[in-house]
Amino acid sequence: MLTVAIVAMACSNEDSPKPLPTLDNIECKVGDKPHFEFTASHDWQLSSNATWCKFITAAGTVLDTSGKAGKHTITLNITDEGIKETATTATITIKMGASSQTLVTVERAAKELVLKIKDANGKSIDAIELGYDEWLSFDIEANFTF
Repeated sequence: MLTVAIVAMACSNEDSPKPLPTLDNIECKVGDKPHFEFTASHDWQLSSNATWCKFITAAGTVLDTSGKAGKHTITLNITDEGIKETATTATITIKMGASSQTLVTVERAAKELVLKIKDANGKSIDAIELGYDEWLSFDIEANFTF
């Protein structure tokens, strides 16, 4: 009977929910390689729901990664894929056993708008002199329509 009781207790411990790490938020921009840390009590799996937010691992950049129990530091690769003129959000989900939850919310800044003004010689200038006394040539480069 003692053996049955021990086996029953061992099985019930395996089915109990595993404590998950706490939620974190990261704000970043294209080209950043932010990192976060967490401690897992069991084997874990992380997944990203956005292709612009991937995990940097020894195998390269991936959308899913996993590991064993213990303390871990995870580095992300933030790309410009699908960037918009408003901020975009990705979620990193952790799964341990039958439990899963959002571990990290990553907010990527909006597309940076760039406007460059150059004189006739190609030198950057900060302002254009307006008037009708003489003709001034200049070029404008921008990554948006104006």
